[in-house]
Amino acid sequence: MTSRKRTFLALNFEEPDRVPIDFWMSAGFRAKLMSALKTTEEAFLDSNDVDLRYIEGPAYVGPPLRKSADESEEDIWGVPRKVVAVHAGGPLSDTKRSHGPRLPAPLRRRRSTTTTIGPPRTGLTTGK
Repeated sequence: MTSRKRTFLALNFEEPDRVPIDFWMSAGFRAKLMSALKTTEEAFLDSNDVDLRYIEGPAYVGPPLRKSADESEEDIWGVPRKVVAVHAGGPLSDTKRSHGPRLPAPLRRRRSTTTTIGPPRTGLTTGK
């Protein structure tokens, strides 16, 4: 079954041969993945049976977007957006310890008590 047919069947609440697969990745992850695999995005999506593709929409051609002093920029709907850098090393990446941090012992679970309604069972009965 083609990706197109699979997707349209799913959108029409009909059962395709499998669920259509989508795969979104950020620009940074895309660059790292394509570099590591030494392939193109299209070849990667085809080799992993990804059915849906992203189609870039038209470019914004309206008046210039407002920029604030804190380096944020409003999008076309007036929502402020700001690019942020994310440290991906983790909280202990700068330490030289060979083991992780000492964490507190987990809370002990209380034993649950059960209440039985009716006479207690003392054994199996044969029904006689």
